[in-house]
Amino acid sequence: MKKFSSIMKANSRRNSQTKRVWRVAIVIMVAVGLFYVAPSVLRVAGELALQPVLVVNNWIRSSEQAIPVYFRSRAALLDAQAKLEQQIIVLNTQPDYVAYLEAENRLLRNSFTASTSPHILAGVVAQPPRTPHDTLVLDVGSRAGIQLDATVYLHESIVIGTIISTTPTQSVVRLLSTPAVATTVYIFGPDIYTTATGYGGGVVRIGVPQGIQLREGDVVAAPALGGGTLGRLFAVESVPTQPEQYGYVRLPQSLNAIHTVTVSREAVVPQTFEAARATIDAARDALLTVPVPAGVLVDLSTSTATTSTSTSAIEIIDTEQ
Repeated sequence: MKKFSSIMKANSRRNSQTKRVWRVAIVIMVAVGLFYVAPSVLRVAGELALQPVLVVNNWIRSSEQAIPVYFRSRAALLDAQAKLEQQIIVLNTQPDYVAYLEAENRLLRNSFTASTSPHILAGVVAQPPRTPHDTLVLDVGSRAGIQLDATVYLHESIVIGTIISTTPTQSVVRLLSTPAVATTVYIFGPDIYTTATGYGGGVVRIGVPQGIQLREGDVVAAPALGGGTLGRLFAVESVPTQPEQYGYVRLPQSLNAIHTVTVSREAVVPQTFEAARATIDAARDALLTVPVPAGVLVDLSTSTATTSTSTSAIEIIDTEQ
């Protein structure tokens, strides 16, 4: 009896282990099946769930029935309304700005087109990167009096280049910053004549031997171009172990921001060194003087006039006494 009972317990224990193994196997099989089947099932379920939305959306976008046409027309009208409102904002502000520019342009042209003015005002219609290298295209040409080799200025006194070609209505400026263009310059400070070479991008490079003191801020003038200034040195590159040092001058504004220039009425003519020295002396005087209104400037002539007036007043008082 005891032997039978122990046999039954052993069989029961063996059956329980077998069932547990089968349960684990079934769970693993179900998990593996879901791993492979679930994405397809979820995809199909998602497609079935989205199917009504897609049908409605396609119906609204393509159907010619009244309701879809209404929704499409409303959306198009709202979009057109937003665009028109933006255009109205632009148009409301544009006339004032255009009128301001036109008035400024007329004032400038009237002041520079007079026969007594030494310069001709010109607008820039193309500049880098629309033009090759450092060149500008102007909106005036030979018909307005532009000559080949005339000097081109920025802000009336800063030399930036010369005219290299003209048509009746347009002209081309080659900037002094054009690579390989050489210009004789005078540097105030060390007070030397030297050569400046175009470096590109509105920058001119000046090379001088070591030992000459170049400082940032030194003014650079071009004696052959009417003594106009190229600008000031904005950087000095000096390596003691190198035989040369370099100073750099750049335009006061970027090339693509230049919109107006002035052009001399006369072409550049060859100068002697004596003439160049006289030009530099005049440029030096211009650097040291500031235009002050007559009512503000106090000088000898003002003092003399005041003294004469006071003396006359004293004489009148004495006469009356």
